[in-house]
Amino acid sequence: MHLACGLAAGLACGEYFSVTRWDPALGADAYAQFLGALMPLMSAIVCGLAVDEERAAGRLANLTAVPSRGRAVAAKLLALAAL
Repeated sequence: MHLACGLAAGLACGEYFSVTRWDPALGADAYAQFLGALMPLMSAIVCGLAVDEERAAGRLANLTAVPSRGRAVAAKLLALAAL
């Protein structure tokens, strides 16, 4: 997911700068700003996917059906970090 969003940001940034006037020395800075603007969208997509998974399981079954809720939350965080 992160790789796809990074590539999408790079392609969109490249497409934008291919048709506008800009100083080539600012290319890396512009890409970093563009990627920074894309981070909230990336977070929203990942969180939305997790919420949809919980909703599909029914009443937060993935988090509440295990003996240790802390372990379940830690597993979710590790899964999100692995994306």
